[in-house]
Amino acid sequence: MERLSHEFDCSVIMGMRDRLNMVFLEVTRPARSPIAVNTDAGSALPITATAIGLAYLVSAPLSERAELLEALRADHDGDWKLVRQRIEKAYASYHRHGYVLNERSWSRDVNAVATPLTYKGANNIYSFMCGGPSQTMNRRRLAEIGPRLVQTVAQIRAELQRTPIPRLPEDGPPHCQRPKP
Repeated sequence: MERLSHEFDCSVIMGMRDRLNMVFLEVTRPARSPIAVNTDAGSALPITATAIGLAYLVSAPLSERAELLEALRADHDGDWKLVRQRIEKAYASYHRHGYVLNERSWSRDVNAVATPLTYKGANNIYSFMCGGPSQTMNRRRLAEIGPRLVQTVAQIRAELQRTPIPRLPEDGPPHCQRPKP
């Protein structure tokens, strides 16, 4: 994340879903730029207003996606048509490029690209996003960053798949085991 942030002078964020929001788990900002996405770990933003949320949505398992879309429709009753168009655009971008592009998101001047991280053995979907102010993150720049983000997330996925998931003993950790009678 730091390498991408420094290479492209942008904020790089890792997040996961919590209800109808994306919670930022890790935020890396560029060291040399005074202008960055002004969020911290723990920030929560709506799924449909962010590239990171739309990347999650396009990669969610079908049953979860269907439930989520119904909840989003109820939550966005007055502007569902616009929200649905944003979601459809995200699907098209993801299937064409492997990443979601979202311009002027969060009701701010933020442009970003995002891609999901899914892999066998994981119970969660994580999304990674690169973004910044629209005046510095134009469409051409996002098109340059998007493939590198996809490549970086693929490297993270490969490393996670090579790393065995630790398993607890059947009786649990020693400090939780009951003394034998």
